[in-house]
Amino acid sequence: MHALEKACFTKPGSRYFPGLPTSAVVKSCVVDSGCSIHMFADSHQLSHIRPSTVMLQTADKTQHAVGHEGTGTLQAIDRYGAPKTISIGRTLHTPSMHNLLSCSGIVNDGGVVHLAKDGSYIKLRDNSIFPVHQRGRLFYLDYIDPQHAMKPRAEVQGSVRPPHGLPRAGKVGGTAFTATSSYAPTPAPEPPFTVHADA
Repeated sequence: MHALEKACFTKPGSRYFPGLPTSAVVKSCVVDSGCSIHMFADSHQLSHIRPSTVMLQTADKTQHAVGHEGTGTLQAIDRYGAPKTISIGRTLHTPSMHNLLSCSGIVNDGGVVHLAKDGSYIKLRDNSIFPVHQRGRLFYLDYIDPQHAMKPRAEVQGSVRPPHGLPRAGKVGGTAFTATSSYAPTPAPEPPFTVHADA
């Protein structure tokens, strides 16, 4: 990992969000190396929702029909602790399951997923980096609850200190809060197929 990238990560178990207002509600999704497609329970994470014919097979070999899918969007927390809206592409709507971000889905769209004891991260094609933290045996990516998503701001006055003594920013423009990634995933193959996911 590049020295600057490494400097942006906090100690394991700690999370630092200097670019978020106190009203932001931060959630986490599992970064899953065994899941072949993204899955989110909250329909607010999806746009262009349509019927789906996908059948999920969980680790216990149980089959689950998926009613809908769409294009997933996350307002993920970047390495500076600020939100950045990213499109994650094809995403299944799975109300009764955990929120899962597929490692293979990120890699197939030109990103990098690095999972390690220290310094785990996701790096997208546009070089934006999102820290991943570990709790127990699972890895998680932080994002803002879409029902409490950040509203665009014209300008934020003051200073923000990124973690580990990175340079201070005396003024953070609105783009830091409303930046949209140029990350544009390629379409996934059409169903039907079986997705293997941890229960």
